[in-house]
Amino acid sequence: MTKISELLIYNGRKLSFQEEPLEEYLQHHEIEDAFLSYSSENERGYIGIWEIVNDRLKLVELGGFDQNMKMVGIEDLFQDPENVFAVWYSGEINIFIDHSFDPKKRDVKKRRLIFEAGVLVDYIDLER
Repeated sequence: MTKISELLIYNGRKLSFQEEPLEEYLQHHEIEDAFLSYSSENERGYIGIWEIVNDRLKLVELGGFDQNMKMVGIEDLFQDPENVFAVWYSGEINIFIDHSFDPKKRDVKKRRLIFEAGVLVDYIDLER
């Protein structure tokens, strides 16, 4: 079964990833049951869109439903929804990058982005 991914805007492209950087924020702030897990394909109950801005991980969109099926967005969790930098997140995000210039020859590599306190500190390109 396919799991619904989080999305990352990286170098102008929207790429999917499986890590859950928002979970650390929810746990730290003891926010339980903010999102209804309505499907085994999306057990976390939301989809986040993230972007790296000046080497900082930023949450730019968030959508899900609460237990009453009311839409929950970024403005429901953060005081300044325009500037949600993920200072709480230290970990990695794994994405796949297509390095090819010729659409007939795909050169896809896995890139591991490494964050400390929301700041991109390194990345590692891995073979698939």
